[in-house]
Amino acid sequence: MAATIAECKRVGAHLLVVDTLPQFAGLSGDAENNSGDALAVMQPLQQAAAQGIGVILVRHQRKAGGDVGDCGRGSSAFAGAVDVVVSLRRPDGNTRNTVRVLHALSRFSETPAELRIELTSNGYVSLGEPSETCLETAKASILAALPTSEGEALNMTELKKRVQVSRSTAQSAIDELVEEGSLIRVGEGRRGRPFRYFRTGN
Repeated sequence: MAATIAECKRVGAHLLVVDTLPQFAGLSGDAENNSGDALAVMQPLQQAAAQGIGVILVRHQRKAGGDVGDCGRGSSAFAGAVDVVVSLRRPDGNTRNTVRVLHALSRFSETPAELRIELTSNGYVSLGEPSETCLETAKASILAALPTSEGEALNMTELKKRVQVSRSTAQSAIDELVEEGSLIRVGEGRRGRPFRYFRTGN
């Protein structure tokens, strides 16, 4: 590690990536699960961080999975010795297979707990936090499902049969679309005369 730190400084590298940590450390047998061995491995890497070099450590997830703080294979001491733990996972539900979710546990308040990303031809791009992403997805689904004439306008119950989103998310999406001018709301919003919606056709 002393030689690695020296080389980082020589070439002006600000980031050191260790992939994968157990293989780098030469841990074998049960050593990966031993907190004493884990802390011994982390100390030289913490020296690099203390000298202003960003350090990313890659570990495999255990088969049982779990919360972001304890889903990594081996001792929990690995996670306890770093500032930010990030787990890369597939999202739940029917989503494009280019989308992943980053789950984070951090010492810094500005780190989002979850962030959706997508692999594009230009690399990974942020899709925002899940609540934001779900709302945008719901808006797109609602626009695609609604007719463009008042005579065919749908109420919420009819719309929910066409889009696979929760009622609360659908209502939030509709409110934003109406405010944006993409949807028109007609009706009185009461029993027997519910609100109905249709697209403006823009």
